[in-house]
Amino acid sequence: MDASGRLDRRGLRLLGFPVTVNNGFWLFLLIVFAIDPGPDGLVLAVALAAFTIIHELGHALVARRLGAEASIALGFMVGYTAYAPRRPLGTAARMALSAAGPVAHIAVGWLCLLPWAQHPLDLDPIAASGAATAIWWAGAVIGAANLIPVWPLDGGHLLSAALQPVFGPSTPRVVIGLSATVTTAGVLWAASRPEWRSLVVVGALLLWSQISALRVSR
Repeated sequence: MDASGRLDRRGLRLLGFPVTVNNGFWLFLLIVFAIDPGPDGLVLAVALAAFTIIHELGHALVARRLGAEASIALGFMVGYTAYAPRRPLGTAARMALSAAGPVAHIAVGWLCLLPWAQHPLDLDPIAASGAATAIWWAGAVIGAANLIPVWPLDGGHLLSAALQPVFGPSTPRVVIGLSATVTTAGVLWAASRPEWRSLVVVGALLLWSQISALRVSR
């Protein structure tokens, strides 16, 4: 996830970028491992940590290429890249910055799956291996999910950048409002389908963040 804002220079440095690791990041990984306390659960926890960092480095590297300073923060279930551009960024630059994280995430995820399958949609050999399944979820699936055009996912930032010339300063509120509407419909649909009810919690977390953002933007 990328976001413009104040840079936090505390913590570690990775490829020259300040990295802040919050306790929630470790708590989330511990919960993941506790749900499946075995080799596959360990692979999933490590893969989630690694792909989160790779994702944020994708944003940060493009931000640096665009002349912006960037820092990374890792929290509960999410990572953020804050960047401070030295000059206003155009639509193409902002879209490139938003897309960089998911692209890096998916590309590295695909490379990591090559020992088992030729591509992330070659599901039979992936499903036959617990480690491959964990990498598939942490890499290809989560990376692709970040491109869904709802806020605060990277797809929502891409949509916001694309609509900025049309709606101007009100674009974030428009995108967040649309996202809340779509997410609400998605949660209701998932709740009505037993095979998709596990996604209700994820949708509810998204909706909570969207409603909170709408309140702040008033």
